[in-house]
Amino acid sequence: SRLLYRRVTVSTYARNLSAVHTLATRSHLSELVRSFSICLDEGRDEVDETYSVLLYQALRGMKNLTDLEVHVDTILSWVLFDDARSPTYTHYPSLENFSCSFPLDAHVARFLEGTPSLLSLQVSTSPDSAIFSRSAIPLLTTYTGPPCVLAHLLPSRPITTLLLSGDLTLAHIELLAESPASAPDTVRSHDTAEPVSVAAS
Repeated sequence: SRLLYRRVTVSTYARNLSAVHTLATRSHLSELVRSFSICLDEGRDEVDETYSVLLYQALRGMKNLTDLEVHVDTILSWVLFDDARSPTYTHYPSLENFSCSFPLDAHVARFLEGTPSLLSLQVSTSPDSAIFSRSAIPLLTTYTGPPCVLAHLLPSRPITTLLLSGDLTLAHIELLAESPASAPDTVRSHDTAEPVSVAAS
């Protein structure tokens, strides 16, 4: 069981969506998971409220994760953290890599409060983002997502790589230039093929 559940990938292609039910109802198995990935085809996979709750419960049981990918309908971001179901944080002390199809909304921001070892974060494009604590994700080195988060990320985190999606404005470039202590080595926009060089004046 320790080897079987160490790395779990759930997808339509694999035809193993029922694995979420197993992990949600058997905590001794969910605690064995180190890497978890779920990818559901939007519009194709009919995910009802019951399945969403099971996914929420399964994720709360995987406290020993190091890698997590959640690519499901964007309206289901509450599966990461839901105040209505539990106002307390679930801590993921070993989580280093997190990728999701959600924008950085309130649920994602609250989830990040419990990931002190996170090194890599990928979120979906959004015109704005939720504000999270300055003490959250203190070790983050790689960020992939919209530039609207830069003002919260750069001042206190050792960012070395930025992969930005959406519009990169002059204000974002100036913000990068004004943060030489944590300025990334590489800034790449998804809208361009070439890295954007930023030098402090």
